[in-house]
Amino acid sequence: HDPGERRAAVLEMRRLRGQWIDDGPVALIRAARHYEAAAQVLILMAVATCSEFISIKPSPEPSPATGQWIVVEAPARIDLAGGWTDTPPVCYEHGGAVVNLAL
Repeated sequence: HDPGERRAAVLEMRRLRGQWIDDGPVALIRAARHYEAAAQVLILMAVATCSEFISIKPSPEPSPATGQWIVVEAPARIDLAGGWTDTPPVCYEHGGAVVNLAL
């Protein structure tokens, strides 16, 4: 997919959004559905192409024995500023920036 075509589509949605705002709440609901559909297309494209960046290799470590516990730890994320600005529809037109802290 051509980035220029994607940009043109986003700009067209922006133009239509202005029109929908003037047309009232029913038009705004339609606009939200269009943004949701666009988000689904972009997510589909991201998922469909992720295999280009991921490789799965067997672990050099032996598999754990049946019944053996494995403890995994991961950081907790706390959003400090800009939460949800990196999600549609805001990020389509303005990009998105989130400041967070991992504990």
